[in-house]
Amino acid sequence: MSGWWSLLPFLIVIPLSIWTRQVLPGLFAALLVGSYLKDHSLLGGIKTMLTYLVTNLVQSSNIRIIIFLYVFAGLVSIIKYAGGIKGFVHLVSKKVKTKRSAMLLTWFSTMVTFSDPDFRIVIIAPIMKALKEGLIYLLKSLASPLR
Repeated sequence: MSGWWSLLPFLIVIPLSIWTRQVLPGLFAALLVGSYLKDHSLLGGIKTMLTYLVTNLVQSSNIRIIIFLYVFAGLVSIIKYAGGIKGFVHLVSKKVKTKRSAMLLTWFSTMVTFSDPDFRIVIIAPIMKALKEGLIYLLKSLASPLR
């Protein structure tokens, strides 16, 4: 598999992930296409894909990362349902009034969560989403005419 054919999985994963707004379906489709490019038979592509999946899932370092991310995502969900993210957003929204201050908050948050990009997404995404929703509500309420 050399030449431009090797780009085909990447050309599938990016548009599919954007279209579905989820990464896993795009990655799965790209893995399947890449496996079929490696082994052209009907069942050979599926066998190659399953071999790649099982080989990488049973490695202890990958299992530790997966468990850590699931446990940490669960912790963030508990904090979210308990109101911790709303409280933090309420506290931060008093300080964040401009685009620049929102970008500075994002930058500072990434500096604090430097250890792992996936960890960073799990932490910062719910906060920025709630902050964005609060700013959109504020803008909509300020933009509506007073009667």
